[in-house]
Amino acid sequence: LLGMVTRLTEQKGIDLVCHTLERLVAELGICFALLGSGASRYEDFFRYLASRYSRQVFVQFGYNEALAHKIIAAADYLLMPSRYEPCGLTQLYALRYGTIPIVRAVGGLRDTVRQYDPMTGEGWGFLFEDYTPEALRGAVEYALSFYNVQPHWEQLRRNAMACDFSARRSAEQYL
Repeated sequence: LLGMVTRLTEQKGIDLVCHTLERLVAELGICFALLGSGASRYEDFFRYLASRYSRQVFVQFGYNEALAHKIIAAADYLLMPSRYEPCGLTQLYALRYGTIPIVRAVGGLRDTVRQYDPMTGEGWGFLFEDYTPEALRGAVEYALSFYNVQPHWEQLRRNAMACDFSARRSAEQYL
């Protein structure tokens, strides 16, 4: 399950998702859950996708904090292909739940997500640089290559849940 909880705006990379997601659902059989709202053209796209792939795609418009956390916690991967992201909290919630982030390497996403290295077992997510549908698809496919593959899947999830981005840790580092 690939999850997103986001505003449906260009800042959040929704245009990349619109160019990529249907092929991922159709060709790879992934499931997708979205909670968000925003530009009507994006909402229309997700309505179409949920209608066409009703067994694989769940879409809820608006915002509901409880549902947001349920989607993040239930997802195997969290998708955040932002054009720019000064900070970002959703990826931090995902890490706490053991949900593996797939993010564009910008701003706060680059600062908080480390690329998983299958040789060392270090890292807790997947990053891509270029703001293109091809780069997004490549990152998703690469991330999926580790899904339920041991020891990688357990290591990824353990690494994610061990992350500590608390204020206490930051203050200790500062001191």
